[in-house]
Amino acid sequence: MNAIQLPYPSRRACPSSSSLRAGRLSETAYLARLVATAVAALVCTMQPASAQVMLQPSLTAPAELQIGAHDLYRLSLRNAGSTSAVNAVMRLPLASGQQPMLPLPTGCVKVTEAFGNQASVPQVRCTASSVPARATRSWSFVMQAPALPATVVHQARASANGVASGLSNAVTTTYAAFSIPVLPGTQWEMASCYNGPAGPLAWNLCSPTAEAAGAVTLAVGGVIDTVEGPIGSWLQTDPQSLRVESSPAYTGTDPIVINYTVISSRCLRGGGVSVPPPGGTTIYTASRICRL
Repeated sequence: MNAIQLPYPSRRACPSSSSLRAGRLSETAYLARLVATAVAALVCTMQPASAQVMLQPSLTAPAELQIGAHDLYRLSLRNAGSTSAVNAVMRLPLASGQQPMLPLPTGCVKVTEAFGNQASVPQVRCTASSVPARATRSWSFVMQAPALPATVVHQARASANGVASGLSNAVTTTYAAFSIPVLPGTQWEMASCYNGPAGPLAWNLCSPTAEAAGAVTLAVGGVIDTVEGPIGSWLQTDPQSLRVESSPAYTGTDPIVINYTVISSRCLRGGGVSVPPPGGTTIYTASRICRL
């Protein structure tokens, strides 16, 4: 039987079957070494690649917004890589007439700088000294819609370690002059995002999440009906607003008056203030009502 000489593979290189073809071993030793070399090669291919940053920018913005109104926008930057993203930056270009409302969160500022291949773009720029591996950094801020109707495709971009990412997801926002005539007998979803003594509220924001909601009927005669009975009254004097007054029997304390304004094709948003007796505590609320 011919013998084969087999040198040990270098510790710095992954072994391969070709390294078995020169040497002098018995058949049994050769087969044993063949198995060991194959296992070593498998372990080598399973070793992690060099540390790197993988930026995944994302954007949350309203699909619709009344011209001149305001709403919440959110930038998020996830580092899906295996090492920290240093000097991370996210940029969101502003549409014509669109303005961020102060104060912006820590790390964010309105600037006019380069964006992609454009040299001078008004934008909100948010920075973080680092985003650890597999972590996410987010910034939320309020933006005022343009005063004129427009349809805008919003996209953000991120960079870190001196390298730019691709664009974020695209959010198309329709800025328009919406009207919502309230017809007696129609059903609505009424939501309360905040109800307490801290106020007055700066923005009266009431997003579709993290809130208590229930169905109501804006009935004939200005009555607000629920499955448990009337809870107050409503009045509309123009298709861009709605006045709601809750009853003491519903609130358990004092009536709360909420003045809503249209923010989209099906929703109105507003802030409310209770009407306490002398010496009583004023209660503030942020609320939203949407057609079902």
